[in-house]
Amino acid sequence: MTDSPHQASMLNHQTLIDLRNTIGDSFGSLMQAFTTEIDARVESIVATHDLEEIRRESHTIKGTAAAYGADRLSALAGTIETCCLTENSNKTEMDPEITELSAIWAETKAAIKAL
Repeated sequence: MTDSPHQASMLNHQTLIDLRNTIGDSFGSLMQAFTTEIDARVESIVATHDLEEIRRESHTIKGTAAAYGADRLSALAGTIETCCLTENSNKTEMDPEITELSAIWAETKAAIKAL
């Protein structure tokens, strides 16, 4: 796995190496399934104003992204999840983080495609 320095910052290579060693030949299809799932979850967060849905989707992204070596995406999803739990929070207050989540996800997908 060789990446540009920017792509390297999007993915935890040790996690990906461990995952590839565990999964073997199914690694490519597993990464495709991961990409499809996170696409849908990010789209859901962007489209809804329901804080509970944003919290659930963010929580799932946080865990799944960590398992697939997308540490920056995982951390940002965790921040969004925490924001949802703050009293009197609303989506408008989280718009900068949600916009950043979309951007980080786009960069992460590009890094995955480069694998």
